[in-house]
Order: sequence, then structure tokens, then C-alpha cells
Amino acid sequence: MDTQDMKRFSRAVLGDSGAGVEGLLTPQTASNMRVYRTNLMGSLREVLKDTHPVTARLLGESNFRLFVWRYVNLHPPSGYSLDDYGGDFAEFLAVQPEIAQNQPALAYFARLDRALHHPSAPDVSHLELPGNILEHYQSVQTTGQLAQKPPGPLQSFQIER
Repeated sequence: MDTQDMKRFSRAVLGDSGAGVEGLLTPQTASNMRVYRTNLMGSLREVLKDTHPVTARLLGESNFRLFVWRYVNLHPPSGYSLDDYGGDFAEFLAVQPEIAQNQPALAYFARLDRALHHPSAPDVSHLELPGNILEHYQSVQTTGQLAQKPPGPLQSFQIER
């Protein structure tokens, strides 16, 4: 498989019926697409959780899964390696209506997560952060909770599916 085949296969695994992979799949492979989809989503969720641990903690498991599902469907992996996957996850979160309206500070936490937990990300000194968001981030990192309310509302919320 070349890179284009891999991209088409990834889109098919994510549920794109128009990905054009019919010639690439054996009947057995086609019937196993659900298994591939489950494994791929789990792997991508773990990649994003590894590079965004505080964001995942603040969102909670079910909300994090939902946002990962949305992100993956809009931004499927484009190469053989997942090393750089999720580089724009914070920007994606910032424009999600539930976060933009209710939790705008969460995007800053996601940017900090990426800068602190991804090996090739630039350090946090390049980030423009409001108020004392780094202090709030460190509080969540060490205690699992916010010490006090950060700039912009950040409270627990439920997302309708």
C-alpha cells in the first residue's frame, strides 16, 4: 500500500463508505472493518490522551471520547506515524461550541498539554497565556482539581450527543 492507499484505508476504517478501498480489501478484511475502527479509535484516543492528559482529566472520560471522535473524523491520520498526530487538537477544541461558549480556558490547557507532553513541541515560553493559567494547569496536574476558577468559565459540563 502506498500513502494514498493508506489514507483511503484510514478513511474507510473511520466509516467513509466512499473511500474507494474495495479493491484493497479481501472479503475477510471488509467484514473486520468494525474491529479496525475500534482499534484505530482506541489508539488515536490514547495518543491524544498521552499528549493532553490534563485536558482529558478536565473533560472527563465520556466528553474526551466525544471530542476525540469528532476530531478524528475531521482530522484522520495522514501518515504512517502517529508521532505528530493531534498537533492542532487545542485549536479544534477552541472552536467547538460547547467549549467556546462554556469553557474557553480549556483550549489553553490543551495548548499547555501539547507543549509539555509532546517531545517535538516547542516549550511553553512561546504560548500566549491569559492570567495565571499555568498555575491552574499545575494545580490540575498535581491534585486533579482546579485550585480556583481560571480566566473564563471552566466548570464541569455534560455534552448532549
